[in-house]
Amino acid sequence: MRKILALSIWLVVFVSTDPSSAQTIKKIAKLDTSGDVSFAVLCGGGESAVAVDQANDVHLWNLATGQHHLVKTSLNAQIDPLALACEQKKVAVGSVHGTVILLDFDGQVKQRLDLKEEIIGLKLSRDGNKLAVSTTNSPVQLWDLASGSREWMGITSFGNTNSARISPDGKSVFAADGDTYLRAYDIKGKLIYAAEGDLLEPFDVSVSADGTMLAVAGAEGRLELRDSSTGEVLKKSSSCGSPIFVVTMSPKALTVLALIVDASSLLPVGVGYWNADDPQLKQLTVDPKTVVGMGSDANGLVLIRQDSPATLSIERVK
Repeated sequence: MRKILALSIWLVVFVSTDPSSAQTIKKIAKLDTSGDVSFAVLCGGGESAVAVDQANDVHLWNLATGQHHLVKTSLNAQIDPLALACEQKKVAVGSVHGTVILLDFDGQVKQRLDLKEEIIGLKLSRDGNKLAVSTTNSPVQLWDLASGSREWMGITSFGNTNSARISPDGKSVFAADGDTYLRAYDIKGKLIYAAEGDLLEPFDVSVSADGTMLAVAGAEGRLELRDSSTGEVLKKSSSCGSPIFVVTMSPKALTVLALIVDASSLLPVGVGYWNADDPQLKQLTVDPKTVVGMGSDANGLVLIRQDSPATLSIERVK
């Protein structure tokens, strides 16, 4: 299920649902591209942005200066939308054939890793020294980029890790695993806990800016707010009735953006918004087919939308 969605997420036309949200959307930046972008992410505190286009080439922007670099990756295999990660100084791109390319923001390829596994998710530590990898066949892996070697692999009762994140302080790794557990490890690979919630299967996890809270999304179309130190469920949203595969938390408040998909077709059907002080999971009143990414910067939640075949906009969600 996760693998099928990975090849279609943000690369297909969204189907509209009935939104019920009072949030406002404000454009804060405009980016010029040289062609259609398939998906994009913000980096670090929002100083930079990265996108992958339909030719699997990588676009890099400095949002303060508007400087743009186009990098020919020579990856002749599909790039999963979640296999794109960046921080202030480094970008990681992974292919379904198992190659990971590390770039700097001048567009220079600095490193290549060969995992020989289909990569479905990447997450860099804030300092850019560690890389958490999710694949279709294994639990989470942590790689040391200075040595170019894998340091450890996590555990599951069965199945793989759907998504993994490194805490902002670089001391913990959180994994949303296909065997229904949310697992936490220290940075050396020691298992801290394996926690169950009410999600049949967790698909994604996001970490708050202070590292104390986790937002977890799953098959039931519900979001959970958890204590990162124990995995305990603190709050739950209402259900949207469809699975949620992507989730990101705001650094300023307990608010969350989420990508909602249709349970039958696995095609995206909306962008969810949840304020954890209110159980109701709402949907943004945006045209979903224009959304190519979502994330956060130092000031809150953002969407990345395709205005035209040659233009992206970054928009604040309030």
